[in-house]
Amino acid sequence: MPATATASKPAAAAQPTRAALPVKKAASLPSAPHMPGPRLFQVMRVGLVVWTLVSTVLCLISVLASQSHQEASAGALVHAQDLRDLRSEVSQAQATALTSLIDPQGTGGANLWNLYGKSRTQVDLLLLGSAASATHPTDLGDVANALRTWQEDLAVAHHDATGLGMTAAAISGITSDYTAMMNTINAELDSTASQESSSTPFIVLSILASSLGGLGFVVVLIVTARRSHRVINIGLSIGLLAIVAAIVAVGIYANHSGQISDTDSRIATLSQAESDTWDVLSNDAVSVLDPGSWTSHTDLATSLLTSVQDNLVNLPPPTPITSPLAALVSTQSTIASTADTDARSALVTDLDPWQTEASAISAAIDSERPDSASLVVPALGYVITVATCCVIAIIATLAGIHARTKEYS
Repeated sequence: MPATATASKPAAAAQPTRAALPVKKAASLPSAPHMPGPRLFQVMRVGLVVWTLVSTVLCLISVLASQSHQEASAGALVHAQDLRDLRSEVSQAQATALTSLIDPQGTGGANLWNLYGKSRTQVDLLLLGSAASATHPTDLGDVANALRTWQEDLAVAHHDATGLGMTAAAISGITSDYTAMMNTINAELDSTASQESSSTPFIVLSILASSLGGLGFVVVLIVTARRSHRVINIGLSIGLLAIVAAIVAVGIYANHSGQISDTDSRIATLSQAESDTWDVLSNDAVSVLDPGSWTSHTDLATSLLTSVQDNLVNLPPPTPITSPLAALVSTQSTIASTADTDARSALVTDLDPWQTEASAISAAIDSERPDSASLVVPALGYVITVATCCVIAIIATLAGIHARTKEYS
């Protein structure tokens, strides 16, 4: 068999192995940004509602506490003014009694003693009024005892003066009784003033309480803005404004207590000026009854009159009062420079300058004396305002956070 040539097939090309093939990497997808889920918003919603409720309760407590403080301050102011009226009337009674003792047997002396009797009756009535307005009526027991001692010693001094004449010891006894009595009245006034404590604690409590809610809204606003990349959230912004409105309302109400203290400060200054006016006359009378004390007592009288001037010039707002002080200053200057006892006696027993000045001050006090009921501002309107702000804040909170929650549902 003949040999046949076999066609040789070309050798197949070597196939690359799988290991040799280049591996294509899958394109990496961008990672999704971390976004807050509804759970975070639910926690913030519940927390902020509770926070607002707690803040509102504290605000309401502060309003009611401030109302209670206003009522106590108004009552203390009325009692304090009753005591000041008593003090001024006692000062007038002391002055008229001492001037009546200069010439107890003369017509002028008798008229002055009758004037003292009217003042003494008024003193007794004012004591009853002060007892009625006192928080603890038994506190006036010391005042009543001091008044009784003073009145009895004055009656004895007047009886002795009509027969035997005044002695330095008797004069000293009367002035000592008067000083002790005035110290007792002033001590009661100091005790009453302590009830008119500053309204600052109530204002601070109000601002701190309502600020709790505001702070909560600010925190949630910041967190929400950072997590959702949106600065403005209308619901939470309205809620924050509602809390700010509550802060303003509560602060305004708490500030009314401070206004009561300001009112009392002005009346107290006027009352002290009225009492000092009569004490000027008392010291001048003693300078006549005890000629050896002329210089010391007229100097003291002049110093007291200067104090009256200062009190009236530096009177707290709104405005100073118009008083005929110039006439009294002129009279006092003449008394202080008159060495002759008889001439000084004629000046001292003419009560017109003192009565005119004291009457002007008393009229100013009566015109500015507030009604205790008008000093207390009703809390109902402020309670409703705070509660309304709370409701608005809660509704706005729910709406604001709900709007953000929907974006991720």
